[in-house]
Formats: sequence, C-alpha cells, structure tokens
Amino acid sequence: MTGVLLALLAMVAPLACTRTANQGGSGALAPPPGDDRGLYRIVGRRQHPRWSRFILIDYPNLSDRDDHRKALDEGIAERGPGGEIGIHGTDKANFNELGIDWTFGCVALMNDDVDELYETVPNGTLVLIEE
Repeated sequence: MTGVLLALLAMVAPLACTRTANQGGSGALAPPPGDDRGLYRIVGRRQHPRWSRFILIDYPNLSDRDDHRKALDEGIAERGPGGEIGIHGTDKANFNELGIDWTFGCVALMNDDVDELYETVPNGTLVLIEE
C-alpha cells in the first residue's frame, strides 16, 4: 500500500499529515489514480454533515489540466481530470485507522485533526500532496 504525504505550507513551518492509503479514486469527480499529486492551494471550506469539515483545494489546477490534455492527446486518458478534491473528516474512522482508501480522491483525516486544520489553516495556504 502506498503512502501519501500531505504537507500544509503555512507561515514558516509546514504542518504535515501522513495518510497510508492510495490517493487516486474512481468516482465521478475523482482524478485518475496518481494525478492528484502536486502543489495546490486551499480555496474554500465548509462544515459537512458526514465528514465534520471539508477543506477544498484547487484541483485540478492549470498544471493538472495541461497534463490531462496531453494524456488525452496520447490516448491514455479516458475521462476528465476530476474536481472537488479536498481534505475532510470521516464517518468511517475504522477505515482511516486501517489505512483503507474509502474516498474518491480526497484526503480523509480523523475528525479532530480536520477540525484543528479547519480552524488553524487559512484559505490561500499551499498544500503539497506527494508520494
């Protein structure tokens, strides 16, 4: 199972969260597996009835859309690049604890962790997602 590093680059010192599940997803809004790694920015947030909090990142960004166009031209992409990818809490805490990827491209944290990020990290913060 592949690990994904999520680093929130705020102020001087980055905050880092590690998730031990594959990041790609297969949902209608999910990016193709592996395509949702890169540098993003927090662009919005909202409370969520299932996942406590949802922090929206700007996936797909210009680089993602350009990469997707190239993949379409090469015949290796079959669908759009996805969207509405974010960092959110969970209603499946046991899945998070076991490292099971239950999202469709998002990063799921424990509710206490996402609540802290939601209150601490402002919109505009850079988010680095990488393996």
